[in-house]
Amino acid sequence: MGENLQATKMKGIGLKAKTLLGLSALLLVAIAGILIFTNLLLINDKKAYVFENVLSNAEKVRNLINENISNSLFQAESLAMLSQNENQNLKELMDRQELVDGLYFSFTGDSNRKTLMKSTFPRNSESYFDFVSNWIEDAKPTNVLGVSVKKIPSKNTFELNYRDDQKHLGLLINMDNVWTQISNDSVFSYTVVDKNRKPLWTSGENLNDFPYEELIQASGASTSKEVTINEGKYLVAVSSLPKLGIYVISYISTAKAYAVVGDLSVKTISFGLVLLGVSLILGLWFAKRLTGPIEALMEGANFVAEGNFDHEVEVRTHDELAVLGGRFNFMSGKIKDLLGEKEIIIDELKEANIKIEDYFKNLEKKVEERTRELKSANDFIQAMIDSLDQGLFVFGPDLKCSPVYTKACENLFRKSPAGLTYNEVLDVPADQNARIEKWANIMFSEKLPFESAATLGVNEKVYGESIESDDYSMLKLHYHPMRDEEEKISNVVVVATDKTDEMRAIEETRKKERYVEMIFKILATKKQFIEFIGEVDSYVKSLDEVIEAPQPSYDHAMLIYHSFNGGFGMYAVDALVTEARKCEQTVVDMKKKGVLDHQLLIDQKNAFKESYHRFKQETFDTLGFNSNTVEIDQAILLYINDLVQQTDNRELKHVFNEKIMKVPVEEFFVPYKKLLESLGPKLGKEFAPLVVHNGDLRVDPDSYREFFSLLVHLFRNCADHGIEAPHVREERNKTMEGNIQVHVGVEGEGSRLKLVVEDDGNGIDPARVRKKLQENNPDKSYTDETDQDIIYHIFDQDFSTAEQVTTISGRGVGMSAIKDIVDRMNGQIKLESEVGKGTKFIFDLPISY
Repeated sequence: MGENLQATKMKGIGLKAKTLLGLSALLLVAIAGILIFTNLLLINDKKAYVFENVLSNAEKVRNLINENISNSLFQAESLAMLSQNENQNLKELMDRQELVDGLYFSFTGDSNRKTLMKSTFPRNSESYFDFVSNWIEDAKPTNVLGVSVKKIPSKNTFELNYRDDQKHLGLLINMDNVWTQISNDSVFSYTVVDKNRKPLWTSGENLNDFPYEELIQASGASTSKEVTINEGKYLVAVSSLPKLGIYVISYISTAKAYAVVGDLSVKTISFGLVLLGVSLILGLWFAKRLTGPIEALMEGANFVAEGNFDHEVEVRTHDELAVLGGRFNFMSGKIKDLLGEKEIIIDELKEANIKIEDYFKNLEKKVEERTRELKSANDFIQAMIDSLDQGLFVFGPDLKCSPVYTKACENLFRKSPAGLTYNEVLDVPADQNARIEKWANIMFSEKLPFESAATLGVNEKVYGESIESDDYSMLKLHYHPMRDEEEKISNVVVVATDKTDEMRAIEETRKKERYVEMIFKILATKKQFIEFIGEVDSYVKSLDEVIEAPQPSYDHAMLIYHSFNGGFGMYAVDALVTEARKCEQTVVDMKKKGVLDHQLLIDQKNAFKESYHRFKQETFDTLGFNSNTVEIDQAILLYINDLVQQTDNRELKHVFNEKIMKVPVEEFFVPYKKLLESLGPKLGKEFAPLVVHNGDLRVDPDSYREFFSLLVHLFRNCADHGIEAPHVREERNKTMEGNIQVHVGVEGEGSRLKLVVEDDGNGIDPARVRKKLQENNPDKSYTDETDQDIIYHIFDQDFSTAEQVTTISGRGVGMSAIKDIVDRMNGQIKLESEVGKGTKFIFDLPISY
């Protein structure tokens, strides 16, 4: 027994040695970990501190440069503006400011170039004085708008050029304070470069192969990073003025930045070694106290191993080892008792194991049965959902869509909602995403009742450019809440109903109604319509010359298309009105932008001509205008007229001219009566029937046809801008119906035709016209014009007081067209207008016989 115990003690390393070694190892690991952690912490803290300082210094230099440039430009602009005041002493002001050494400036439209320079400089250098003088004489202005800066070689001076629409400035800026700040910094090095990466200033450590491009391209306004240059590591910060092309780079080597970290590491290691020595001494004493009781326990363990459970272990301590010794003795006795019962326990364990195996087998079967039932239920629900014609998908508070949706969604939304967001399913524009997220928050938090909040979302989705497009479809969207056990909204169900067929049916009905309206209007004014078609034919021919000329006349083309728009609008020919407005808008855009797309103008013109000829052919064939009409060739009619005029029968001449060649003036106004009837519902206004006084006066239609045709613009303006809304007329004690009347007469012993078109509406407000003129031409002044003179500007090309362009008026083209035809007829226009009372347009035209 003793020999076995002795043999056991002599094998391997003793417990005392192991304890000492283990304690030493733990201490070494702990100290090493603390040292490494402390060193890393110091380095990272130091790096963050250095990065903060290097970036702060770079930004200070950048801000100083920017402040110098901004203040200098402000001072230069102030001096330039003060130069217009002859009483200002500019030289004194120039000497009092600190930054601008020299300055020249000129104003747009003024060839006079003015210069200023300081009389003395802080540098107190005669050569610098000569340099500034020569620069002012030799500097050439730039043609580039905005600010441009460059540094004068070998001098701490910036040359700045600034140009805008009103003036041009050139100045020399004293940048000595920038050089002083970077050169006095003994810790950090600096390099300031321009947009060509050419160094402007360099202080401190001078590095070759500096990676300017990499640093500048990686930076935003300000950035910092660690880079390797010539096998050395540096902490670098870049702060930029991108508009001026100036980049400030501040840097310091890591060796210099972390020098203090090395000293701290040495001190920490020394402290760790002292701590390790003290710990080893304490470990020796602790190991001795620990191994004595353990050896007693090992001896008792040998007795137990040999089957002697009667031996008791004696441990003479007052700690856990004494308790362990008592427990060891109790365990020996208990093992002795349990060995007798081990067979019974083994049998019970075998029986329990069999029961457990049977339970798991039954559990697997139950899980399989439940899985089959759930799969069957899910398949049934999915089949029901897929059978629905409506699109149905579900989204949560984060707008993410559930994988559950109807098959109809793939056709209606042209994509599968699974895995997408609500915005992605409905193709919500990016600028609307924030609004939709806010809407979802309101709906799920129930800040508003769900039914009210739901109306704020997307309630309909339209695909395709227009209802005529092959890919057009229109969906109506309805929302239904899904609530959890706490009656809070957990999800929202979107139900999409396809309304495409319904919308196309409505549009088809509208087209048919408009077609019927067009036919009625044409039949009601058949003669005028045929004459209008003749005018259109003439305009179409002239349109070829206008558009296909090497330099198309924008104004002439706008006038023709605008006339088409007004003329076809009177007869409800919507297709040609839309096409004419599209062509007119293209001309307007090209005129504004100053960009000519000749082929586009020709293509649109040809497309309009094709549509017009097709409309004309279909309309004439449908209404049979040529079948029951006796027509006289114009050449024959003119020949007969020549024969009549050659006779001496004055009565025959008079009758032929009055009954054959002339027509009643009122015939020209028949379309405008229909026009006012149609504009009333569109404008929400009421119009009394158009009255033409002395309308039976007969005139030569060929002489006045173009004039009367262009009056459509006047009647549209009277209806849109002249006549007030019913509630306004009621407030002004006027009749609910707006009145537009025409007076026709002859003056000057029968040589002049006087035509007056008047309304009882708003009148022309001179203040509003003057304000609009000032907005359109800010460089001009209209204060000297009288109110009577100012209102005649309504006939200016492109002038309109309308806030927005509509299908009725607002482009500023129609009234100028009327003025143009009156001038070509050697006529005159007179305006009489009173604000709140109405306006009279008085036309004085020569009479042709």
